[in-house]
Amino acid sequence: MKTTAAPSIRHQGIHCDLKIERVASNVVLIVLTGWDTGEFGDLPMQGLAQHLREGELLELFIDARAARGASIDVSSDWARWLAAHKQHFSHISMLTGSPFIQLSATFVHRFAELRDIMRLYTDALAFDAALTTSTEGAIEGKIAMAALSACVELDPGRAALYVDLVLNSMSEATRQALQAMKPPNYTFQSEFARRYFFLGEAQGKARGKAEGKAEGKAEGKAELLIKLATLQFGPMHEAVQERIRAATPAELDHMGERLLDASTLDALLGSS
Repeated sequence: MKTTAAPSIRHQGIHCDLKIERVASNVVLIVLTGWDTGEFGDLPMQGLAQHLREGELLELFIDARAARGASIDVSSDWARWLAAHKQHFSHISMLTGSPFIQLSATFVHRFAELRDIMRLYTDALAFDAALTTSTEGAIEGKIAMAALSACVELDPGRAALYVDLVLNSMSEATRQALQAMKPPNYTFQSEFARRYFFLGEAQGKARGKAEGKAEGKAEGKAELLIKLATLQFGPMHEAVQERIRAATPAELDHMGERLLDASTLDALLGSS
């Protein structure tokens, strides 16, 4: 069945700008600038969901080098969404610029249990190189897929030889891109090709087994708020940290909203 390519999406708000674009057959790029306060609601998640297809693995790149930060609620929403849809991604790479956005990214990585799926970058050159490699690999993968598909018409001995040559000539990025395509109608002609092609899939399933129980949402919000407040106001006493940890979910939400405008720690806590 032929699928329609998802369109590029751009959201422009008062505080931030967000763009979602499929830059290659299995590579989606999100570019975020400014401070994401949640003014777009769940529209970014809906936009990214348009790129998800059954049986296809995507590489997601998030360029947040020009992002100042994200609210606790936005971080929590992304953590829940990625946790529910992580089976659609082979890799998630995120470039962070400010300390605030780096903490938000670490929070999402931890509470969505992304583990080896997600890689955080602080070096823009390394991130750009990874994006370029994946984009070119996806294009090269289409060529390799055409070559592999043509082998079906050959006799088994010659097909095995050709598959071996094609796979050995690929870069690692191309192998990953080819694996992400998951062609349903192609039968490999050699044990070498079958074993090599699905090696990453077997490793991915092993990594996907749960290794621990996720901490509660309220606890996660409290710890993130403590780290963000420490960055903004400096080290805080243990008693203040415990006060934040003991706050109700509603109180944490109010603190998160005040964080953007608070000039003192007392203002953040709502102290008179």
